[in-house]
Amino acid sequence: RKHFEELAEDTNKTSYFLLYDIDNFKRVKDTYGHRFGDRVLRIISDKISSIIGNGEILARTGGEEFILIVPAGNKDIFNYAETIRTAVSSIDYESIGEPDLVTTISIGICKFPEDGEDYQTLIENADRAMYKSKESGKNMVSVYEKGMTKRDKKVDELAGIIGEDEIVNSRNIRTITEILRATMEYKIKDPALLLLKALKNFFEASYLSLVEIREGKICNILE
Repeated sequence: RKHFEELAEDTNKTSYFLLYDIDNFKRVKDTYGHRFGDRVLRIISDKISSIIGNGEILARTGGEEFILIVPAGNKDIFNYAETIRTAVSSIDYESIGEPDLVTTISIGICKFPEDGEDYQTLIENADRAMYKSKESGKNMVSVYEKGMTKRDKKVDELAGIIGEDEIVNSRNIRTITEILRATMEYKIKDPALLLLKALKNFFEASYLSLVEIREGKICNILE
C-alpha cells in the first residue's frame, strides 16, 4: 500500500487504477475447499501477470480482490481491462483436476488524479465502478463516473447469498438474521430492503417477519 500511495501522490504520473474481484468465489471455496481456492487465486494472478506490461503493478488487496495500477499512455484502458477479463474467463483448470470450472472477474476502473488524488479515494471510486459491474450481471468492466453509489458491504453480502442460491445454510441464515435485525433499526431507509424483497420472493412468502423471542415482539418487515 505504501508503494501505491507514493505512486498516487506523484502528480507527474497519471495512472489508471483497476480493481477486480473474482465472481462467485465463495461458491468455489465452499465446493472445492479453501486450499483449492488458494490454487485458483494463484492461477488467476499468474494469468494476469503474464499479460501486464513493464511499469504496471499488480497486488492483492484482500480476499479475492486485486488491484492493478497502469501508467497512462497510448493504451486503451477499457479494451485492456476487457483483455484481462476475457483471459481469466478462458483459463483451463484441467491441470488441477477441474476442467469444467469457469472463473470470471468484475472490474472497476478509475483514473488518477481526475477521480481522486489519494490512495483511499481512488480505491473507493474503483470499488464503486466494480460494484456497478457486479450489479449489472458480473463478468464485466465498468469505468467510474461521478455520482456512482458507494458499495454497501451488507447489501453485497446478502446479494451474494441470494444470487448464489445459498440461503438454506446455517451460517447464511445467521447472516440474514443479523441483516434483518439491522433493517428493523433503520427501517425503510435501509437499502437492504430491496434485497429482502428478493428473499421474500424466493420463499414465495406473503410477508417477511422477524421474531424477537426474548421480548416476544414480532415485526412484519415486508408485506
